Amino acid sequence: MHLIQAASDPSLLASSELAGHPFLADALAEPSPKIVETCRIARELARAGHKCVIWSYFVRAVEHLADLLRDLRAEYIHGGVDTTPDETVTDSREAKIRRFHDDPSCMVLIANPAACSESISLHRVCHHAVYVDRTYNAAQYLQFYKQSFTRAFTSGQFTSRFP
Repeated sequence: MHLIQAASDPSLLASSELAGHPFLADALAEPSPKIVETCRIARELARAGHKCVIWSYFVRAVEHLADLLRDLRAEYIHGGVDTTPDETVTDSREAKIRRFHDDPSCMVLIANPAACSESISLHRVCHHAVYVDRTYNAAQYLQFYKQSFTRAFTSGQFTSRFP
């Protein structure tokens, strides 16, 4: 998993046992090109009036991207986000999904597949997805890719996926 983290966002390793490694120090000196490109794509889509979903397997990457994309009023969902049908709870999974659906200024939803790949429908508001990282489990990746694609994007709609 450390290799995937290093390839996606080396800052994820800053508090790991690899933190003192000289190669990591070099990687931490600059922002991750993958994260920079993900933010560029999200901002470009937002400028064109399009919402997007950004997928990452790593909780810290999900939160980091949400912080970097505050200007787009990004919402995030991972396993640490509470689930409740209580509409007065503003930081719940359901409230975040509702904001992404209903708030025209909320242009990005950043999510962890384990917490958000089931039981949501995004096809009415979102036709673009960015995949930041993958796991080594090809079956999991292919299943998730297929599920997220078919849930978010119905046939006949303009769609883009990155990568």
